[in-house]
Amino acid sequence: MMMLVVDVNKGIQTQTAECLVIGEIMCDILVVALNKIDQIPEDQRAQTIEKVTRGLAKTFATTKFGQVAVIPVAARPATGPAIGVENLIQVLAKSVPRQRHDSAAPFVFAVDHCFAIKGQGTVLTGTALSGQIQVNENIEIPTAKLSRKIKSIQMFHRPVQQITAGDRAGICVTQFDASTLERGYACAAGAVIFAHALIARVDKVRFFKLPVLSKSRFHVSMGHETVMGTASFFTRDGEGNARFEVDKEYAFAEELGRPPQENASNSGQPPAPLATFALIELDHPVACLSNALLIGSRLDLDPDVHTKACRLAFSGRVHEALTDKSYRETFLPKLKVFKRKSRTGTVERVRAPRVLVLPMGVFPHSQFAVLMPVLFCATTQTQILDDYTLIGKGLFKKETTLEPFLGLQVGLSSGEVGEIEGAFGQSGKFRVRMRQAVSDATKATLAASDKPKGKGKAPAPEAEAIEIVLSFKRYVYDRQKRMIQSKDE
Repeated sequence: MMMLVVDVNKGIQTQTAECLVIGEIMCDILVVALNKIDQIPEDQRAQTIEKVTRGLAKTFATTKFGQVAVIPVAARPATGPAIGVENLIQVLAKSVPRQRHDSAAPFVFAVDHCFAIKGQGTVLTGTALSGQIQVNENIEIPTAKLSRKIKSIQMFHRPVQQITAGDRAGICVTQFDASTLERGYACAAGAVIFAHALIARVDKVRFFKLPVLSKSRFHVSMGHETVMGTASFFTRDGEGNARFEVDKEYAFAEELGRPPQENASNSGQPPAPLATFALIELDHPVACLSNALLIGSRLDLDPDVHTKACRLAFSGRVHEALTDKSYRETFLPKLKVFKRKSRTGTVERVRAPRVLVLPMGVFPHSQFAVLMPVLFCATTQTQILDDYTLIGKGLFKKETTLEPFLGLQVGLSSGEVGEIEGAFGQSGKFRVRMRQAVSDATKATLAASDKPKGKGKAPAPEAEAIEIVLSFKRYVYDRQKRMIQSKDE
């Protein structure tokens, strides 16, 4: 649940809108406190509150919250007691959802303040996010790389022996310098890790108007920390609720929220839902929880240019935290994020007829003479046509080594399919072995393009060339830059 405070005199401001976006990301229930109503003259107060409330209702109707309770208040009037605060407390109490917490999960405590008490120790105040812990158990402070025994626990100034997820408490430990921690985590051993990079399932914030491009820099907020990071996006076809799996293939996305070209629908139907992930490479390691929420922002936007622009670009949940400092060498080569590549050439001709030279001899017979091949005798020529081999050009330069391309599938613009068989000469031309005999239509097209022009005749219309297309995938993080072809290439 979230309480949003709105100034009745100013309405929704840029910062208010960003708070509303954060609320949509983090929770499902919203209560609005319409503050500073004491600054409106009493004879105009009711009318002004009604007008502002109607405007807010229209704004909230476009969000996930729908109908929202708007409570007029004056927290600190210039004169007299607070107005509407008791009513606000009652609405908040009724709106708080009942949550079920997993007490068996590792204990994690979000620390928002830390201070020393002379003769007692250091107190960490905050909220238990998961699990449970008791007095005399050890608690880890990850940023300080320390483990300390819990001396005592208090909730609302009352000592308790144990706290569980959802509890607000103060935890007292000894032999810990309060100045080394202001905000952060305290937890069971190993419950919080430090990530150099993250893989998260992300969605674009619909109010962010600028393109969210791969390889761009963002402020990444997670827990109490905000750190700069570089984001690269990739998608998985037709699985909008999918989790990240390292052995699956993903299509590289140049822009978040815009599907790769291969996902575009030509049938007029909406494209299949996509699961979009981000690889976020952080400038320095950050504390990370399992399934942690993160928000990517552009806090560097020029306020003079983007006066009312939302700066929150995307949000998501962490699916994989990369704790190895050498993740670029150890993990990224396993990540099958591909870009589609293609090369285009043209068919020069069906391979010229092969000449088979056979030694022939004449053998006498009682009735007639027999002409048969022999090992040594005068020769004649017999032509054998090859309808399965094409000569192509324009796909490679003459200095290109064809060995990596041998056996790769190519398609003709006529719809026929073959494989690259080898080089033809030394000028960059190559042989293609077709899966089926070259069609008569293809032969006719090639014959028309090779037909010489007669003198004094009007030039014949130029025949359309038959293209040879080599399509393949290349994994973005593959250091060997291999060409990958699947059955659909």
